[in-house]
Amino acid sequence: LKGDLFECVTGRYDMIVSNPPYIPTKVIEGLQEEVRLHDPYIALDGKEDGLYFYREIIKNSAYYIKKGGFLLFETGYDQGEAVSALMRDAGYSKVSIQKDLADQDRVVCGSYHRAERKPV
Repeated sequence: LKGDLFECVTGRYDMIVSNPPYIPTKVIEGLQEEVRLHDPYIALDGKEDGLYFYREIIKNSAYYIKKGGFLLFETGYDQGEAVSALMRDAGYSKVSIQKDLADQDRVVCGSYHRAERKPV
């Protein structure tokens, strides 16, 4: 499927996994060339604070995730706490941060236990 966020998604899932763009716009030009010139800009740009797509996915995930389902994100090394807070505020529980091999925050996951919502 090719679409913008959940645009082409139907059904409910036990797990949603995402590696959204998470680099703040103002930081992109200062990235190492192998990142900045290799990946498409759209794959890097997480908007002003780098959290735009996390907010959108978390907000809309309740329409597509089964009760008790899991949402997992790759995050920037300094975004684990912010993404965890967004998930908890949206009703996710068992929210945890997993570290990568360099001992940096890298994955945030949580389980959704509120009632399923119907898409608008």
